Amino acid sequence: MTKKTKIKKKTRRTKGSGSIFHKRNSSNWYYKNPAKNINAVSLGTTDYKNAVQIAKEKYGYLDLEDEQKQQERLMLNYETTRKRLEDEQKTKIPLDNLAEEYVQAIKPSRRSQGKDEELKRSTKAIIKHFTNWVKTKHPNILTMDQVTSLIAQDYFNAKTCKASSYNRYLAELRVVWSRINKRHMRSFNPFESLIKIESNTVKKETVSKRPFTPGELKTISEKAIGWIRLAVIIGYYSGLRLGDVISLKNSDITEEGFISIESKKTGKDQLIYCPEIIPYLQEWRKSKDSTEYVFQEQAETYLGFRKYRPTARSKNKDLDIKPNQTQISKWFQEFLQDTCEFKTQDEAGNTVLGFHSLRVSNATYSARIGISREKIKEQLAHSDMRVTEGYIQRKLEEIKQEMMLSHKSLPALQSLDFTDEVAEIKVKIMSIEATTIKEFKQKLLKLILPQKATRKSSKKVETVPQP
Repeated sequence: MTKKTKIKKKTRRTKGSGSIFHKRNSSNWYYKNPAKNINAVSLGTTDYKNAVQIAKEKYGYLDLEDEQKQQERLMLNYETTRKRLEDEQKTKIPLDNLAEEYVQAIKPSRRSQGKDEELKRSTKAIIKHFTNWVKTKHPNILTMDQVTSLIAQDYFNAKTCKASSYNRYLAELRVVWSRINKRHMRSFNPFESLIKIESNTVKKETVSKRPFTPGELKTISEKAIGWIRLAVIIGYYSGLRLGDVISLKNSDITEEGFISIESKKTGKDQLIYCPEIIPYLQEWRKSKDSTEYVFQEQAETYLGFRKYRPTARSKNKDLDIKPNQTQISKWFQEFLQDTCEFKTQDEAGNTVLGFHSLRVSNATYSARIGISREKIKEQLAHSDMRVTEGYIQRKLEEIKQEMMLSHKSLPALQSLDFTDEVAEIKVKIMSIEATTIKEFKQKLLKLILPQKATRKSSKKVETVPQP
């Protein structure tokens, strides 16, 4: 019987399917494609990295995978790429559908200055003006993703209007792009890089409202009940506007005291930390059923999503009621006037006290306790520091204190050049002749301070011993 000889397996360095290996009694690396019935080929090198590079160049060897796996990977990449391109094609929004896309992207609670109907008409008018301009100047631009920053800049360069209208158009278009991008998970906004026109005036709304005095705040905290009490607390500690406070959802406030909202006026995302409101909020929730909004009834009136209550005279019981955004403000003004007995208007008839005064109070008292103006600007989500400065109202004593700290005294009258004496000294200095710096300093000292120089010379003479 013949003995069976044991065949030793070839030692291979495998990675993936394994196509590069060492042969027995050989230091070179060999290559063999497992998918093809061919003999192993020497790569002529003992270095593994060089062997991989040679295999890639000569035999199409990729990442130590065989051809079958390479084809599967390529097909997978192809399917992924095709699906991504299809998704991008679907999200190519025509400019003609820009207004409809914006309506789908915004929340029903979106609010700016003025009534809700006027806001929608003004926003649609701005969108229509922009799209008509693009069709006229750039007829090849058909979709939203084709609008570049250069086109956006050309649009505003062609506009001849006041700074306030310019900034309003820019702010609206910026918000339109931002909301639609957020809905379709995009990031590029062609209006983001444009700069607003600086205005030398601050809005009347900012300067007309004054902060509540400590005594007034104490009266409000004692007499406020129900939703007004909690709204005042949130408005004072957070600095939010009335529309943002009324539209707060329970999910917008964390247990730690963080408030995360999207401003109804500017469309900016805000993150505010005010843990002071948590005890009052927990007390409020105990007396209320689980609702979506913190102030459910007031939010229904403010946002206008409550249905008509069925009555005998109602013709259309399924029609939504119109949003009444001024009613909440009127209720608060009545509270200040009737309950607190505050004078909310000045002699000229301007409203100086209202819910917005809580926002001014937040800025004013934050500055008094040492919070920087940059932090206050960030808290109030202002785009211009001058607006924040308009909110921070200072006492006369604070203004005097700042003037004293920043004061620098002018030079004394005696040192000012009222005569030709200084000019004469300048001429003498220019005429000094000296070969060394030391000699020049000595002559300059005698010229400027002759009495001091003579004293030093006399002292030196006294110390010299007599012969």
